Amino acid sequence: MSKAACIDCGDPDPGMPGPRCSPCAMDELMASAACRECLVSILREDWFGPAVGQHQPGCSLTNDPNCEARSDEERAQVRARREQTS
Repeated sequence: MSKAACIDCGDPDPGMPGPRCSPCAMDELMASAACRECLVSILREDWFGPAVGQHQPGCSLTNDPNCEARSDEERAQVRARREQTS
């Protein structure tokens, strides 16, 4: 029985459980933790320090505890913007 293709890139053999291949799954994970404005992934505060200090200088969402993408649509927008800037 063959597995369905990756829902993002169409890789016919994604090789991972779930709907995405490994690169797309990592991209989705990073986008879900990224600030909607400055696109920096906000990582664990106990390892990387306060979230406030992880944003890019001048980010207006620095003090917003809900700065991450909140919906599938916002995650898709963050992923697209991160791809454009990489």
